[in-house]
Amino acid sequence: MMPKTQSLDLNPVFTSLTSFRPAGDGGALQLFAQVNIPLVHGWLVDPSSPEYPVLKRVRDYDNAVMLIAEVDHLTRGKFVVDDNAIPHESPESPGVGRMWTEEERAKIEDAVVVKRFLDSTSGQLTYHGLFHLATTLQPGSLVALFVNSHLSVLYKSPGPRSRAQEKGKGVEGSSSAGWSNGQNGASSSNQLASSSSSFSPGLPTASSPPSLHSENQESALYTLATDQVFLHESSIVWERLEDIDGGWSTFVDAEFVKAVPVGGDWAGDTVEGVLRRTEMVDVGEVDMVDHALARQLQAEEHEHYVQEQQRRRNTRLVAQQEIQDKKEQREKEKREKKERKKAKGDCVIM
Repeated sequence: MMPKTQSLDLNPVFTSLTSFRPAGDGGALQLFAQVNIPLVHGWLVDPSSPEYPVLKRVRDYDNAVMLIAEVDHLTRGKFVVDDNAIPHESPESPGVGRMWTEEERAKIEDAVVVKRFLDSTSGQLTYHGLFHLATTLQPGSLVALFVNSHLSVLYKSPGPRSRAQEKGKGVEGSSSAGWSNGQNGASSSNQLASSSSSFSPGLPTASSPPSLHSENQESALYTLATDQVFLHESSIVWERLEDIDGGWSTFVDAEFVKAVPVGGDWAGDTVEGVLRRTEMVDVGEVDMVDHALARQLQAEEHEHYVQEQQRRRNTRLVAQQEIQDKKEQREKEKREKKERKKAKGDCVIM
């Protein structure tokens, strides 16, 4: 039976591109395992960076958010507002001057590192992760990439050597070896090399004909272009993944030949719409409103993404805050009950 899952709540581990910690009942990871789809991410911390030891201890995104929530509660909401304005004394006893304990100070220092890492990698992809994907995935691999809180189809095209081997050996079927969702990071490379990549009819796999690529084309990473703006752009099929923010990305068609949107500056428009706009330019009726509207829509889309990330984080923080408040309330009630019982026992009847 297929596992039940209301939504794909995936929790990536910052030190392994194939590792995800189970969230809830782990239905999302079970789903990928049962349909034999390799699941990867590029939200990796560089082992040579100063924040690596902290992120290695924290391990995954959920733990990172929980740590931030705990420290924010510890600092009475000052941490999330400004992690540079952490007081040297505990706000729990103002005027008394109690300093943070060693354990509290260590948590605060770790939370500062974690928060800055999350803020600087809000796209959920790092250059170390991108490099690791490029060097670990086998040519011809077709996997599911978790990035920007979405799933994308990621394909690594065969390099010249791989295509020469295909011609010498003939086309072979892909391996039917099973796939685990990266719980064992040590075997992730072998799993990526042997896992099946034929989960969508019509998409290129390890057995794709060499004619799909030019002979001198080097191996590269591509994500399937699924944005709504490309609905009317039949020539745009793949986007080459070259940096973490898409600034240097290029588009290619179904045969991996560089393609340009028919709409040009008005990518996603219909041919009729492009012709109509071209006629307007020819008669000198250039309307800058369209350009301003495009910039506005782009800014709104970015703002929506930022708000969604903040909403997810706030939801986790609120949940953690409620748990902590209930815990403190129970402890307070226990202390009051104990004090009342003690006071009653100390009463002397004259």
